[in-house]
Amino acid sequence: MLRLKSAEPMNRIAAALAVARLCKGAGITKTFTPHGLGHSLDTACLDAGVPLRDVPDRRPTQRPTDHCAV
Repeated sequence: MLRLKSAEPMNRIAAALAVARLCKGAGITKTFTPHGLGHSLDTACLDAGVPLRDVPDRRPTQRPTDHCAV
């Protein structure tokens, strides 16, 4: 989990800056975003055999696809 030193809630800009800082410190030259890292987590979970229903759901409560039949 990423946290600000000030203990203030982290907004999307602060999260993106933290990810960029961490990538730079690790010597990663590819650009990553918090959103892209979430997709990487999903892929890693599925590749490891985690059932889809157990993959973390980070979407908002009101999803644009709520009206779709599953």
